[in-house]
Amino acid sequence: MTILNPKKNHSKLGAAGLCTGIAALSFSAAALGCGAAQTAGAGNFPTQDELLKLKSVPPPTHALDRGAVDVDTFTLSGPLPDVIEAEPIDPQTPWQKLLVEQVVNARAQNTKSVIASGAMDCLARQVAAFAAEKGALPTQSFVRFASARCGALTGIASTGFRGAEVADKSTEEELYKEWSADVAKDLRALMGDGMRELGVAFVRKEKKAIVAYVSAPRSVILERVPMVPKDGVVVLKGKLVNPAASVRALVTRGQFGFEVCIKDIEATLPNFSIECPVNADDPGARVEIAAFEEGRELGASVLDIQLAPNGKPQDVYTRVAKDDKAPSDIATLRTALLDRVNQVRKEAGMGALTLAQTQSQTATELAPYFFASGAGNLEPRVADRVALGMLAGWDVGVPVREGHFASQWVTQRSVAGLVEAAIGRPYGRETLLDPGASLLAVGPLLEEDNLAAVLSTYATIDASGKTDYAGQVLARLTKLRGKVKRAAPEVASVLDPVMSDAVARVEAGEDLKEVLDRMTNKAAEASPGSRVASWFVTTSSVERLEYPSPVLARSTLRLAVGVARYKPEGSPWTKLAVLFVALEETAAPNTAQRQASPAL
Repeated sequence: MTILNPKKNHSKLGAAGLCTGIAALSFSAAALGCGAAQTAGAGNFPTQDELLKLKSVPPPTHALDRGAVDVDTFTLSGPLPDVIEAEPIDPQTPWQKLLVEQVVNARAQNTKSVIASGAMDCLARQVAAFAAEKGALPTQSFVRFASARCGALTGIASTGFRGAEVADKSTEEELYKEWSADVAKDLRALMGDGMRELGVAFVRKEKKAIVAYVSAPRSVILERVPMVPKDGVVVLKGKLVNPAASVRALVTRGQFGFEVCIKDIEATLPNFSIECPVNADDPGARVEIAAFEEGRELGASVLDIQLAPNGKPQDVYTRVAKDDKAPSDIATLRTALLDRVNQVRKEAGMGALTLAQTQSQTATELAPYFFASGAGNLEPRVADRVALGMLAGWDVGVPVREGHFASQWVTQRSVAGLVEAAIGRPYGRETLLDPGASLLAVGPLLEEDNLAAVLSTYATIDASGKTDYAGQVLARLTKLRGKVKRAAPEVASVLDPVMSDAVARVEAGEDLKEVLDRMTNKAAEASPGSRVASWFVTTSSVERLEYPSPVLARSTLRLAVGVARYKPEGSPWTKLAVLFVALEETAAPNTAQRQASPAL
Protein backbone atom coordinates (compact mmCIF):
# COMPACT_ATOMS: atom_id res chain seq x y z
CA MET A 1 0.00 0.00 0.00
CA THR A 2 1.18 3.51 -0.80
CA ILE A 3 0.28 6.42 1.47
CA LEU A 4 0.56 9.59 -0.54
CA ASN A 5 0.72 12.06 2.37
CA PRO A 6 1.88 10.26 5.50
CA LYS A 7 2.09 13.54 7.46
CA LYS A 8 -1.70 13.79 7.26
CA ASN A 9 -2.12 10.66 9.33
CA HIS A 10 -4.06 11.82 12.39
CA SER A 11 -4.50 10.71 15.95
CA LYS A 12 -6.46 13.31 17.87
CA LEU A 13 -5.28 12.96 21.47
CA GLY A 14 -6.76 14.58 24.55
CA ALA A 15 -6.18 14.48 28.29
CA ALA A 16 -8.07 11.22 28.69
CA GLY A 17 -6.47 9.54 25.70
CA LEU A 18 -8.39 10.99 22.79
CA CYS A 19 -10.05 14.24 21.83
CA THR A 20 -13.20 14.47 23.92
CA GLY A 21 -16.71 15.56 23.13
CA ILE A 22 -17.70 16.68 26.62
CA ALA A 23 -16.85 20.33 26.42
CA ALA A 24 -20.42 21.59 26.85
CA LEU A 25 -21.44 20.49 30.32
CA SER A 26 -24.72 21.24 32.05
CA PHE A 27 -25.16 21.33 35.81
CA SER A 28 -27.83 22.23 38.27
CA ALA A 29 -28.51 21.52 41.85
CA ALA A 30 -29.80 18.24 40.55
CA ALA A 31 -27.37 17.36 37.81
CA LEU A 32 -23.67 17.36 37.22
CA GLY A 33 -23.00 16.56 33.57
CA CYS A 34 -19.84 14.56 34.11
CA GLY A 35 -16.74 14.23 36.22
CA ALA A 36 -15.98 12.88 39.68
CA ALA A 37 -17.08 14.92 42.67
CA GLN A 38 -15.18 15.63 45.86
CA THR A 39 -16.95 16.28 49.15
CA ALA A 40 -16.17 19.17 51.49
CA GLY A 41 -18.15 21.24 53.94
CA ALA A 42 -21.87 21.62 54.52
CA GLY A 43 -23.70 20.51 51.41
CA ASN A 44 -20.21 20.04 49.90
CA PHE A 45 -20.07 23.72 48.95
CA PRO A 46 -16.61 25.26 48.64
CA THR A 47 -15.99 28.24 50.88
CA GLN A 48 -15.26 31.69 49.51
CA ASP A 49 -11.63 31.19 50.55
CA GLU A 50 -11.45 27.99 48.47
CA LEU A 51 -12.73 29.84 45.42
CA LEU A 52 -10.22 32.63 45.97
CA LYS A 53 -7.46 30.04 46.18
CA LEU A 54 -8.63 28.52 42.89
CA LYS A 55 -8.54 31.94 41.22
CA SER A 56 -5.05 32.60 42.57
CA VAL A 57 -3.71 30.25 39.89
CA PRO A 58 -3.47 32.03 36.51
CA PRO A 59 -6.41 30.99 34.29
CA PRO A 60 -5.65 28.83 31.25
CA THR A 61 -5.14 30.82 28.08
CA HIS A 62 -7.13 28.30 26.03
CA ALA A 63 -10.02 27.00 28.10
CA LEU A 64 -12.06 25.68 25.18
CA ASP A 65 -11.15 22.76 22.94
CA ARG A 66 -11.22 24.44 19.55
CA GLY A 67 -10.16 21.56 17.29
CA ALA A 68 -13.71 20.55 16.37
CA VAL A 69 -15.67 21.76 13.36
CA ASP A 70 -19.39 22.53 13.11
CA VAL A 71 -21.60 22.38 10.02
CA ASP A 72 -25.02 23.78 9.16
CA THR A 73 -26.48 20.35 8.34
CA PHE A 74 -25.26 16.77 8.10
CA THR A 75 -27.25 13.67 7.19
CA LEU A 76 -26.43 10.65 9.33
CA SER A 77 -25.56 7.39 7.59
CA GLY A 78 -27.79 4.35 8.10
CA PRO A 79 -28.84 1.94 9.27
CA LEU A 80 -30.16 3.84 12.30
CA PRO A 81 -31.95 2.13 15.20
CA ASP A 82 -35.47 2.72 16.51
CA VAL A 83 -34.64 1.68 20.08
CA ILE A 84 -32.30 2.85 22.85
CA GLU A 85 -30.08 0.07 24.13
CA ALA A 86 -26.45 -0.90 24.71
CA GLU A 87 -26.19 -4.35 23.20
CA PRO A 88 -22.86 -5.88 22.05
CA ILE A 89 -22.20 -5.88 18.33
CA ASP A 90 -21.93 -8.89 16.05
CA PRO A 91 -18.50 -8.11 14.51
CA GLN A 92 -18.40 -8.24 10.72
CA THR A 93 -15.65 -5.86 9.52
CA PRO A 94 -11.96 -6.37 10.33
CA TRP A 95 -12.05 -3.19 12.41
CA GLN A 96 -14.99 -4.43 14.47
CA LYS A 97 -13.22 -7.76 14.99
CA LEU A 98 -10.10 -5.88 16.10
CA LEU A 99 -12.16 -3.93 18.64
CA VAL A 100 -13.83 -7.06 20.00
CA GLU A 101 -10.41 -8.70 20.30
CA GLN A 102 -9.15 -5.75 22.37
CA VAL A 103 -12.28 -5.82 24.55
CA VAL A 104 -12.00 -9.57 25.15
CA ASN A 105 -8.32 -9.23 26.08
CA ALA A 106 -9.00 -6.38 28.50
CA ARG A 107 -11.85 -8.22 30.20
CA ALA A 108 -9.84 -11.43 30.41
CA GLN A 109 -7.12 -9.56 32.26
CA ASN A 110 -9.74 -8.05 34.60
CA THR A 111 -8.31 -4.63 33.90
CA LYS A 112 -11.26 -3.03 32.12
CA SER A 113 -15.06 -3.26 32.08
CA VAL A 114 -15.87 -2.50 28.46
CA ILE A 115 -18.17 -3.64 25.68
CA ALA A 116 -18.21 -3.09 21.91
CA SER A 117 -21.79 -1.83 21.57
CA GLY A 118 -24.08 -1.33 18.62
CA ALA A 119 -24.83 2.26 19.65
CA MET A 120 -21.13 3.18 19.70
CA ASP A 121 -20.58 1.33 16.41
CA CYS A 122 -23.31 3.53 14.90
CA LEU A 123 -21.77 6.68 16.40
CA ALA A 124 -18.31 5.73 15.09
CA ARG A 125 -19.79 5.52 11.58
CA GLN A 126 -21.12 9.07 11.88
CA VAL A 127 -17.80 10.42 13.17
CA ALA A 128 -15.89 8.61 10.41
CA ALA A 129 -18.21 10.00 7.73
CA PHE A 130 -17.87 13.51 9.19
CA ALA A 131 -14.07 13.30 9.39
CA ALA A 132 -13.87 11.98 5.83
CA GLU A 133 -15.85 14.97 4.57
CA LYS A 134 -14.53 17.73 6.82
CA GLY A 135 -11.06 16.48 7.81
CA ALA A 136 -11.74 17.18 11.50
CA LEU A 137 -13.74 15.95 14.46
CA PRO A 138 -17.32 17.20 14.89
CA THR A 139 -18.43 19.45 17.74
CA GLN A 140 -19.98 18.04 20.88
CA SER A 141 -23.42 19.22 19.70
CA PHE A 142 -23.10 16.96 16.66
CA VAL A 143 -21.78 14.10 18.81
CA ARG A 144 -24.69 14.55 21.22
CA PHE A 145 -27.22 14.48 18.34
CA ALA A 146 -25.63 11.47 16.66
CA SER A 147 -25.29 9.60 19.97
CA ALA A 148 -28.97 10.06 20.71
CA ARG A 149 -30.04 9.00 17.22
CA CYS A 150 -27.79 5.94 17.47
CA GLY A 151 -29.55 4.87 20.66
CA ALA A 152 -26.69 5.62 23.03
CA LEU A 153 -27.33 6.10 26.74
CA THR A 154 -25.34 9.33 26.93
CA GLY A 155 -24.04 12.10 24.69
CA ILE A 156 -20.77 12.32 26.64
CA ALA A 157 -18.37 10.62 24.24
CA SER A 158 -14.65 10.68 23.52
CA THR A 159 -13.96 10.67 19.79
CA GLY A 160 -10.91 10.30 17.59
CA PHE A 161 -9.83 9.28 14.13
CA ARG A 162 -6.83 8.06 12.19
CA GLY A 163 -6.80 8.97 8.53
CA ALA A 164 -4.76 9.69 5.44
CA GLU A 165 -4.93 10.38 1.74
CA VAL A 166 -4.27 7.09 -0.01
CA ALA A 167 -3.69 5.81 -3.53
CA ASP A 168 -6.76 4.93 -5.57
CA LYS A 169 -5.78 1.27 -5.71
CA SER A 170 -5.23 0.93 -1.97
CA THR A 171 -7.66 -1.62 -0.54
CA GLU A 172 -9.25 -1.70 2.89
CA GLU A 173 -7.39 -4.95 3.57
CA GLU A 174 -4.07 -3.22 2.85
CA LEU A 175 -5.02 -0.27 5.07
CA TYR A 176 -5.97 -2.64 7.86
CA LYS A 177 -2.59 -4.36 7.74
CA GLU A 178 -0.87 -0.97 7.79
CA TRP A 179 -2.93 0.62 10.56
CA SER A 180 -4.27 -2.18 12.76
CA ALA A 181 -1.45 -2.06 15.33
CA ASP A 182 -1.83 1.69 15.82
CA VAL A 183 -5.64 1.50 15.87
CA ALA A 184 -5.48 -1.27 18.50
CA LYS A 185 -3.28 0.99 20.63
CA ASP A 186 -5.74 3.86 20.23
CA LEU A 187 -8.65 1.61 21.22
CA ARG A 188 -6.87 0.49 24.36
CA ALA A 189 -6.27 4.13 25.28
CA LEU A 190 -10.00 4.81 24.88
CA MET A 191 -11.00 2.19 27.45
CA GLY A 192 -10.25 4.46 30.40
CA ASP A 193 -11.62 3.65 33.84
CA GLY A 194 -14.99 2.27 34.87
CA MET A 195 -17.57 0.68 32.60
CA ARG A 196 -17.40 1.99 29.04
CA GLU A 197 -18.81 1.32 25.57
CA LEU A 198 -16.62 1.49 22.47
CA GLY A 199 -17.13 1.62 18.72
CA VAL A 200 -14.96 1.74 15.60
CA ALA A 201 -15.73 2.35 11.93
CA PHE A 202 -13.89 2.67 8.60
CA VAL A 203 -14.97 5.07 5.83
CA ARG A 204 -13.43 5.57 2.40
CA LYS A 205 -14.29 8.80 0.56
CA GLU A 206 -12.40 9.34 -2.70
CA LYS A 207 -8.72 9.45 -1.68
CA LYS A 208 -9.46 9.84 2.02
CA ALA A 209 -9.44 6.83 4.33
CA ILE A 210 -10.67 7.29 7.89
CA VAL A 211 -10.84 5.01 10.90
CA ALA A 212 -12.90 6.64 13.67
CA TYR A 213 -13.28 5.37 17.19
CA VAL A 214 -15.56 6.47 20.03
CA SER A 215 -15.90 5.71 23.71
CA ALA A 216 -18.59 6.64 26.24
CA PRO A 217 -19.10 5.92 29.94
CA ARG A 218 -21.85 3.47 30.83
CA SER A 219 -23.41 4.52 34.11
CA VAL A 220 -26.64 2.52 33.87
CA ILE A 221 -27.79 -0.86 32.63
CA LEU A 222 -31.06 0.02 30.91
CA GLU A 223 -33.85 -2.14 29.61
CA ARG A 224 -34.69 -1.64 25.92
CA VAL A 225 -36.59 1.63 25.30
CA PRO A 226 -38.42 2.47 22.02
CA MET A 227 -37.47 5.88 20.62
CA VAL A 228 -41.16 6.54 19.93
CA PRO A 229 -43.07 6.47 23.27
CA LYS A 230 -46.57 5.02 23.46
CA ASP A 231 -49.56 6.51 25.29
CA GLY A 232 -47.75 9.72 26.16
CA VAL A 233 -45.26 8.19 28.60
CA VAL A 234 -41.86 6.55 28.57
CA VAL A 235 -40.86 4.09 31.28
CA LEU A 236 -37.17 3.72 32.08
CA LYS A 237 -36.19 0.62 34.01
CA GLY A 238 -32.62 -0.26 34.85
CA LYS A 239 -29.82 -0.44 37.35
CA LEU A 240 -27.11 2.02 38.34
CA VAL A 241 -23.54 0.88 37.72
CA ASN A 242 -22.14 2.96 40.60
CA PRO A 243 -23.64 3.39 44.09
CA ALA A 244 -25.90 6.38 44.74
CA ALA A 245 -28.22 7.56 47.48
CA SER A 246 -30.92 8.87 45.13
CA VAL A 247 -31.79 9.62 41.52
CA ARG A 248 -33.80 12.38 39.88
CA ALA A 249 -35.06 12.62 36.29
CA LEU A 250 -36.34 15.51 34.18
CA VAL A 251 -37.93 15.54 30.72
CA THR A 252 -38.49 18.41 28.29
CA ARG A 253 -42.06 19.09 27.16
CA GLY A 254 -43.04 21.47 24.39
CA GLN A 255 -41.04 24.55 23.48
CA PHE A 256 -40.15 25.65 27.02
CA GLY A 257 -41.61 23.13 29.47
CA PHE A 258 -39.99 20.49 31.64
CA GLU A 259 -41.27 18.09 34.25
CA VAL A 260 -39.88 15.98 37.05
CA CYS A 261 -40.38 12.31 36.17
CA ILE A 262 -42.14 9.99 38.61
CA LYS A 263 -40.09 7.37 40.44
CA ASP A 264 -41.52 4.00 41.40
CA ILE A 265 -41.06 3.95 45.17
CA GLU A 266 -41.06 0.16 45.18
CA ALA A 267 -37.84 0.11 43.14
CA THR A 268 -34.85 0.42 45.48
CA LEU A 269 -31.44 1.56 44.30
CA PRO A 270 -29.35 0.49 42.52
CA ASN A 271 -32.51 -0.59 40.64
CA PHE A 272 -34.83 2.12 39.36
CA SER A 273 -38.10 2.49 37.49
CA ILE A 274 -39.01 5.97 36.29
CA GLU A 275 -42.00 7.20 34.27
CA CYS A 276 -41.75 10.41 32.25
CA PRO A 277 -44.71 12.13 30.54
CA VAL A 278 -44.21 13.39 26.96
CA ASN A 279 -46.25 15.49 24.53
CA ALA A 280 -47.37 13.29 21.64
CA ASP A 281 -46.76 16.05 19.06
CA ASP A 282 -43.23 16.97 20.22
CA PRO A 283 -40.55 16.25 17.58
CA GLY A 284 -38.12 15.62 20.41
CA ALA A 285 -38.22 14.99 24.15
CA ARG A 286 -34.97 14.84 26.05
CA VAL A 287 -34.68 12.88 29.29
CA GLU A 288 -31.84 13.19 31.80
CA ILE A 289 -31.34 11.16 34.96
CA ALA A 290 -28.93 12.36 37.64
CA ALA A 291 -27.61 10.20 40.48
CA PHE A 292 -26.67 11.69 43.85
CA GLU A 293 -24.23 10.56 46.48
CA GLU A 294 -25.34 10.94 50.10
CA GLY A 295 -25.36 14.60 51.14
CA ARG A 296 -24.40 15.92 47.70
CA GLU A 297 -25.97 19.01 46.14
CA LEU A 298 -24.64 17.97 42.71
CA GLY A 299 -25.41 14.73 40.96
CA ALA A 300 -23.71 12.91 38.10
CA SER A 301 -25.59 12.59 34.82
CA VAL A 302 -26.08 8.84 34.30
CA LEU A 303 -28.56 8.87 31.41
CA ASP A 304 -29.20 11.41 28.64
CA ILE A 305 -31.46 10.26 25.81
CA GLN A 306 -33.62 11.74 23.06
CA LEU A 307 -37.09 10.45 22.21
CA ALA A 308 -39.33 11.17 19.21
CA PRO A 309 -42.89 11.40 20.59
CA ASN A 310 -44.29 12.46 17.19
CA GLY A 311 -43.03 9.19 15.65
CA LYS A 312 -40.36 10.74 13.43
CA PRO A 313 -36.77 10.38 14.75
CA GLN A 314 -34.58 13.00 13.12
CA ASP A 315 -31.78 11.75 10.84
CA VAL A 316 -30.36 15.16 9.87
CA TYR A 317 -28.20 17.19 12.23
CA THR A 318 -29.03 20.91 12.03
CA ARG A 319 -26.84 23.49 13.65
CA VAL A 320 -28.48 25.98 16.00
CA ALA A 321 -27.56 28.92 13.78
CA LYS A 322 -28.33 32.50 14.76
CA ASP A 323 -27.34 35.68 13.00
CA ASP A 324 -26.67 37.83 16.07
CA LYS A 325 -23.07 38.67 16.96
CA ALA A 326 -22.05 38.52 20.62
CA PRO A 327 -20.45 41.78 21.80
CA SER A 328 -16.76 41.62 22.74
CA ASP A 329 -17.13 43.73 25.87
CA ILE A 330 -17.78 41.30 28.74
CA ALA A 331 -20.10 43.60 30.70
CA THR A 332 -22.17 44.24 27.59
CA LEU A 333 -22.16 40.53 26.82
CA ARG A 334 -23.48 39.69 30.29
CA THR A 335 -26.34 42.12 29.78
CA ALA A 336 -27.08 40.66 26.34
CA LEU A 337 -27.28 37.15 27.79
CA LEU A 338 -29.61 38.38 30.57
CA ASP A 339 -31.84 40.11 28.00
CA ARG A 340 -32.03 36.96 25.86
CA VAL A 341 -32.90 34.75 28.84
CA ASN A 342 -35.60 37.24 29.87
CA GLN A 343 -36.98 37.28 26.34
CA VAL A 344 -37.36 33.50 26.45
CA ARG A 345 -38.91 33.67 29.94
CA LYS A 346 -41.41 36.25 28.68
CA GLU A 347 -42.37 33.96 25.79
CA ALA A 348 -42.82 31.17 28.34
CA GLY A 349 -45.06 33.38 30.51
CA MET A 350 -42.51 33.92 33.31
CA GLY A 351 -41.22 36.97 35.13
CA ALA A 352 -37.91 38.62 34.30
CA LEU A 353 -34.67 37.95 36.14
CA THR A 354 -32.38 40.61 37.59
CA LEU A 355 -28.62 40.42 37.07
CA ALA A 356 -26.68 39.58 40.23
CA GLN A 357 -23.79 41.95 39.51
CA THR A 358 -21.14 40.85 42.03
CA GLN A 359 -21.90 37.15 41.58
CA SER A 360 -21.67 37.64 37.80
CA GLN A 361 -18.19 39.10 38.20
CA THR A 362 -17.23 36.02 40.23
CA ALA A 363 -18.77 33.80 37.55
CA THR A 364 -16.74 35.52 34.85
CA GLU A 365 -13.53 34.93 36.80
CA LEU A 366 -14.40 31.25 37.34
CA ALA A 367 -15.57 30.43 33.80
CA PRO A 368 -12.11 29.75 32.27
CA TYR A 369 -11.29 27.23 35.02
CA PHE A 370 -14.62 25.48 34.60
CA PHE A 371 -14.38 25.00 30.84
CA ALA A 372 -10.70 24.09 30.91
CA SER A 373 -11.55 21.38 33.43
CA GLY A 374 -14.42 20.12 31.27
CA ALA A 375 -12.15 19.97 28.22
CA GLY A 376 -9.57 17.91 30.13
CA ASN A 377 -7.01 20.72 30.49
CA LEU A 378 -7.45 20.85 34.28
CA GLU A 379 -8.40 18.12 36.73
CA PRO A 380 -12.15 17.23 36.78
CA ARG A 381 -12.47 18.31 40.42
CA VAL A 382 -12.08 21.95 39.33
CA ALA A 383 -15.34 21.96 37.34
CA ASP A 384 -17.10 20.41 40.31
CA ARG A 385 -15.85 23.11 42.70
CA VAL A 386 -16.78 25.91 40.30
CA ALA A 387 -20.30 24.52 39.82
CA LEU A 388 -20.80 24.19 43.58
CA GLY A 389 -19.34 27.63 44.15
CA MET A 390 -21.77 29.12 41.65
CA LEU A 391 -24.66 27.25 43.26
CA ALA A 392 -23.67 28.60 46.66
CA GLY A 393 -24.07 32.17 45.48
CA TRP A 394 -21.80 33.60 48.18
CA ASP A 395 -21.72 36.95 46.35
CA VAL A 396 -25.43 37.25 45.52
CA GLY A 397 -25.93 39.67 48.44
CA VAL A 398 -29.38 38.48 49.61
CA PRO A 399 -30.51 35.27 51.36
CA VAL A 400 -30.64 32.48 48.76
CA ARG A 401 -32.97 29.55 49.40
CA GLU A 402 -32.10 27.58 46.26
CA GLY A 403 -29.76 27.77 43.29
CA HIS A 404 -29.46 26.12 39.91
CA PHE A 405 -26.42 25.95 37.65
CA ALA A 406 -25.98 25.39 33.92
CA SER A 407 -23.23 25.86 31.40
CA GLN A 408 -23.14 25.96 27.63
CA TRP A 409 -20.59 26.28 24.86
CA VAL A 410 -21.34 26.97 21.20
CA THR A 411 -18.97 27.27 18.27
CA GLN A 412 -20.49 30.56 17.17
CA ARG A 413 -20.52 33.98 18.79
CA SER A 414 -24.28 34.02 19.15
CA VAL A 415 -26.06 34.95 22.36
CA ALA A 416 -29.36 33.57 21.06
CA GLY A 417 -27.66 30.37 19.92
CA LEU A 418 -26.11 29.80 23.34
CA VAL A 419 -29.36 30.33 25.23
CA GLU A 420 -31.31 28.12 22.82
CA ALA A 421 -28.74 25.35 23.20
CA ALA A 422 -28.87 25.64 27.00
CA ILE A 423 -32.66 25.26 27.17
CA GLY A 424 -32.44 22.22 24.91
CA ARG A 425 -31.53 20.22 28.02
CA PRO A 426 -34.02 19.54 30.82
CA TYR A 427 -31.63 20.70 33.53
CA GLY A 428 -30.76 23.78 31.48
CA ARG A 429 -34.46 24.60 31.40
CA GLU A 430 -34.78 24.05 35.13
CA THR A 431 -31.98 26.57 35.63
CA LEU A 432 -33.01 29.33 33.24
CA LEU A 433 -36.78 28.81 33.28
CA ASP A 434 -37.33 28.22 37.00
CA PRO A 435 -40.51 30.21 37.73
CA GLY A 436 -39.36 30.78 41.32
CA ALA A 437 -35.99 32.30 40.37
CA SER A 438 -35.46 36.05 40.56
CA LEU A 439 -31.71 36.54 40.03
CA LEU A 440 -29.26 35.46 37.33
CA ALA A 441 -25.46 35.32 37.48
CA VAL A 442 -23.65 35.09 34.14
CA GLY A 443 -19.99 34.31 33.47
CA PRO A 444 -19.28 34.52 29.73
CA LEU A 445 -16.11 33.34 27.99
CA LEU A 446 -15.07 34.34 24.45
CA GLU A 447 -12.33 32.57 22.50
CA GLU A 448 -12.16 33.41 18.80
CA ASP A 449 -15.54 32.24 17.37
CA ASN A 450 -16.42 30.23 20.46
CA LEU A 451 -18.86 31.52 23.07
CA ALA A 452 -19.33 29.81 26.41
CA ALA A 453 -20.97 30.77 29.67
CA VAL A 454 -21.60 29.53 33.19
CA LEU A 455 -25.03 30.55 34.44
CA SER A 456 -26.76 30.34 37.80
CA THR A 457 -30.23 31.36 38.86
CA TYR A 458 -31.27 31.98 42.45
CA ALA A 459 -34.53 31.90 44.33
CA THR A 460 -34.45 34.10 47.40
CA ILE A 461 -36.14 34.27 50.78
CA ASP A 462 -37.74 37.51 51.92
CA ALA A 463 -35.48 38.79 54.68
CA SER A 464 -37.77 41.72 55.51
CA GLY A 465 -40.19 39.62 57.55
CA LYS A 466 -43.16 40.98 55.58
CA THR A 467 -44.02 37.71 53.81
CA ASP A 468 -46.65 35.68 55.66
CA TYR A 469 -44.99 32.28 55.22
CA ALA A 470 -47.08 30.73 58.01
CA GLY A 471 -50.28 31.82 56.26
CA GLN A 472 -49.00 30.28 53.01
CA VAL A 473 -48.21 27.00 54.81
CA LEU A 474 -51.73 26.86 56.28
CA ALA A 475 -53.36 27.75 52.94
CA ARG A 476 -51.51 25.00 51.10
CA LEU A 477 -52.24 22.54 53.93
CA THR A 478 -55.96 23.32 53.70
CA LYS A 479 -55.86 22.65 49.96
CA LEU A 480 -54.01 19.35 50.35
CA ARG A 481 -56.30 18.16 53.15
CA GLY A 482 -59.28 18.97 50.97
CA LYS A 483 -57.98 16.60 48.30
CA VAL A 484 -58.04 13.72 50.80
CA LYS A 485 -61.47 14.67 52.20
CA ARG A 486 -60.17 16.22 55.42
CA ALA A 487 -61.49 19.38 57.07
CA ALA A 488 -59.43 22.56 57.09
CA PRO A 489 -57.18 22.84 60.18
CA GLU A 490 -58.38 24.93 63.11
CA VAL A 491 -55.80 27.52 64.11
CA ALA A 492 -54.71 27.15 67.76
CA SER A 493 -54.36 30.85 68.58
CA VAL A 494 -53.64 30.03 72.22
CA LEU A 495 -50.18 28.94 71.10
CA ASP A 496 -49.28 32.20 69.31
CA PRO A 497 -46.87 33.36 72.06
CA VAL A 498 -45.23 29.91 72.19
CA MET A 499 -44.78 29.86 68.42
CA SER A 500 -43.45 33.44 68.26
CA ASP A 501 -40.84 32.55 70.88
CA ALA A 502 -39.80 29.40 68.97
CA VAL A 503 -39.44 31.29 65.67
CA ALA A 504 -37.34 34.00 67.33
CA ARG A 505 -35.05 31.38 68.88
CA VAL A 506 -34.48 29.60 65.54
CA GLU A 507 -33.68 32.89 63.81
CA ALA A 508 -31.27 33.74 66.67
CA GLY A 509 -29.31 30.59 65.84
CA GLU A 510 -30.45 28.16 68.54
CA ASP A 511 -30.42 24.44 67.75
CA LEU A 512 -33.62 23.37 66.01
CA LYS A 513 -34.10 20.20 68.06
CA GLU A 514 -33.61 22.06 71.32
CA VAL A 515 -36.13 24.67 70.19
CA LEU A 516 -38.58 21.89 69.32
CA ASP A 517 -38.27 20.35 72.81
CA ARG A 518 -38.84 23.73 74.49
CA MET A 519 -41.77 24.54 72.19
CA THR A 520 -43.43 21.19 72.94
CA ASN A 521 -43.18 21.68 76.71
CA LYS A 522 -44.37 25.29 76.57
CA ALA A 523 -47.32 24.25 74.37
CA ALA A 524 -48.30 21.61 76.94
CA GLU A 525 -48.23 24.25 79.70
CA ALA A 526 -50.33 26.63 77.60
CA SER A 527 -53.01 24.05 76.74
CA PRO A 528 -53.90 21.94 79.80
CA GLY A 529 -56.17 19.02 78.96
CA SER A 530 -54.66 18.55 75.49
CA ARG A 531 -52.21 16.08 74.08
CA VAL A 532 -49.41 17.93 72.26
CA ALA A 533 -47.46 16.73 69.23
CA SER A 534 -44.87 18.82 67.39
CA TRP A 535 -42.73 18.61 64.29
CA PHE A 536 -40.35 20.70 62.26
CA VAL A 537 -39.46 20.46 58.58
CA THR A 538 -36.86 22.46 56.63
CA THR A 539 -37.62 23.36 53.03
CA SER A 540 -36.48 25.72 50.28
CA SER A 541 -40.04 26.97 49.64
CA VAL A 542 -43.62 26.53 50.78
CA GLU A 543 -44.41 24.91 47.43
CA ARG A 544 -41.82 22.18 48.09
CA LEU A 545 -42.74 21.61 51.73
CA GLU A 546 -43.35 17.96 52.65
CA TYR A 547 -45.92 17.99 55.45
CA PRO A 548 -45.68 15.47 58.30
CA SER A 549 -48.09 12.60 57.58
CA PRO A 550 -50.26 13.13 60.71
CA VAL A 551 -50.79 16.77 59.73
CA LEU A 552 -52.28 15.63 56.45
CA ALA A 553 -54.10 12.52 57.62
CA ARG A 554 -55.81 13.38 60.94
CA SER A 555 -59.57 13.71 60.52
CA THR A 556 -59.63 16.82 62.71
CA LEU A 557 -56.69 19.08 63.34
CA ARG A 558 -56.09 21.97 65.74
CA LEU A 559 -52.78 23.43 64.75
CA ALA A 560 -50.28 26.24 65.24
CA VAL A 561 -47.70 26.99 62.56
CA GLY A 562 -44.57 29.11 62.67
CA VAL A 563 -41.96 29.71 59.98
CA ALA A 564 -38.40 30.86 60.68
CA ARG A 565 -35.55 31.71 58.34
CA TYR A 566 -32.94 29.04 59.05
CA LYS A 567 -29.36 28.85 57.80
CA PRO A 568 -27.55 25.59 58.64
CA GLU A 569 -23.98 26.06 59.83
CA GLY A 570 -21.57 26.32 56.91
CA SER A 571 -24.35 26.40 54.30
CA PRO A 572 -24.70 29.34 51.88
CA TRP A 573 -28.44 28.79 51.53
CA THR A 574 -31.13 30.06 53.87
CA LYS A 575 -34.00 27.62 54.34
CA LEU A 576 -37.44 27.89 55.85
CA ALA A 577 -37.82 26.00 59.15
CA VAL A 578 -41.52 25.20 59.45
CA LEU A 579 -42.68 24.44 63.01
CA PHE A 580 -45.94 22.61 63.71
CA VAL A 581 -47.74 22.07 67.03
CA ALA A 582 -50.94 20.00 67.03
CA LEU A 583 -53.36 19.88 69.99
CA GLU A 584 -55.72 17.00 70.64
CA GLU A 585 -58.34 17.12 73.39
CA THR A 586 -57.99 14.30 75.92
CA ALA A 587 -59.44 13.43 79.34
CA ALA A 588 -56.13 11.93 80.39
CA PRO A 589 -53.49 13.97 82.24
CA ASN A 590 -51.75 16.49 80.00
CA THR A 591 -48.91 14.92 77.96
CA ALA A 592 -46.40 16.26 75.49
CA GLN A 593 -45.02 14.29 72.58
CA ARG A 594 -42.31 15.36 70.16
CA GLN A 595 -42.60 13.66 66.79
CA ALA A 596 -39.55 12.89 64.67
CA SER A 597 -38.80 15.50 62.09
CA PRO A 598 -39.06 14.14 58.52
CA ALA A 599 -36.43 16.48 57.14
CA LEU A 600 -33.56 18.52 58.52
